[in-house]
Amino acid sequence: MTIGVFKTANRRLWRNKARSFLTIMAIFVGSMTVMLIFAINNGVTSFINEQTQNLGGEEYIMITPGSNASSLTNLLTGTNSLTEYSAQNNFFTPNQVQEIKNLPGIDVKNFYAPKTLQNTSAYLTSNQTKKKFNFIYTTLLSEDYDIAMGFGQLPSPETDAYEIVLQSGMAELLGFASDEAAIGEPLRIVYQNPYSRHYRTFVARIVGVASANIATINQPIISTALESAIYNFYTEYAPESAKGQIYYIKTRVDLSKTTMKELQQLLAEKGYYSTTVNDMMGEMRGFFEIVVRLLMILGWITLITSAIGVVNTLFISVEERTREIGLDKALGMSSMKIFINFSAEAVSLGFWGVVLGIIASLISGNIINDMAHQAGGFLEMFPTFELCQFAFNDIVLVGLIVMAIAFSAGTVPATRAARKNPIDALRYE
Repeated sequence: MTIGVFKTANRRLWRNKARSFLTIMAIFVGSMTVMLIFAINNGVTSFINEQTQNLGGEEYIMITPGSNASSLTNLLTGTNSLTEYSAQNNFFTPNQVQEIKNLPGIDVKNFYAPKTLQNTSAYLTSNQTKKKFNFIYTTLLSEDYDIAMGFGQLPSPETDAYEIVLQSGMAELLGFASDEAAIGEPLRIVYQNPYSRHYRTFVARIVGVASANIATINQPIISTALESAIYNFYTEYAPESAKGQIYYIKTRVDLSKTTMKELQQLLAEKGYYSTTVNDMMGEMRGFFEIVVRLLMILGWITLITSAIGVVNTLFISVEERTREIGLDKALGMSSMKIFINFSAEAVSLGFWGVVLGIIASLISGNIINDMAHQAGGFLEMFPTFELCQFAFNDIVLVGLIVMAIAFSAGTVPATRAARKNPIDALRYE
């Protein structure tokens, strides 16, 4: 098809402006709907991947003694229920820790086995408030974590300074005007030794505030230097049997040496319970996938409906131009050229509909993102969640699919026009 054919096709389309306009609007609505659904799918997928990185990434696995399986499951799924008592040891022995380190695929450099503090008595406060808050922390020993930060940064694993990262919303509770205003300010962490009953205050500097997310640590993150100082103070007078107790292990897996499934099976055979980041994110990912698929079905139904409009428009056009078709054939125009002319009209309808649809979806997507993150918006708490994310490949794909549907829809009326007998066509009233 040449450019001239399309110019002629566009002129013919606007002989009946109302009918062509309504058909283009039907395609416009369908293509805009599908484009927005593609964008939402991109946004959701990107956000879930971000949440996965918040938990260390897909290469991380959490391991506990088998006796802790029910407790860990309840913790991860939010289930409120009692777990059956077990007389088994709820902590790893040094030999078990070493056994896990020696398993194929375990990355010893990214092996996190925090020592547990039992019956802790600690609180967190600042110079801006008289309130005291219960203090439970976590530590990141690997730079693989890609936690989205609202302000500042994560503590460096190599730093000797006492540093802390707050979760979104904690700064205001501690008396700061905002998350940003808290950066660089000191916090006081007060622990009581369970044996001597003495108190010690640790002063940590706020180096960052994490963004609100669906899957996140939900606890302040402290530097390894601060964690070590707290543990040493807390266990200063503890008996040896109470030191070095490890409740869980989180480690990176070298997937070039084993698969996650094989490692989990091996751990189960040795009596350990394990869960991966994909296990934790699986339900969320599955829910969003179902919603996006349902929306995609509705979008394609809209496009199919618009294709029916294309068929109707061209059928009417064929009937209206029957004498014209007969005259063209009498003057020597081939059936193939007539078919091409009507097919070009169908493609033109699809082209203008999809162009308008894509432009409208881009504008609508940006408006949706802005409104969702405004005060009171449904994504106000998740500043890194861009609901609509447009990809160039998706724009091209949707454009080609819509024009292909329009071409296919125009095939039947174009074939009918091409097959008309010129004598009968010239006699048509």
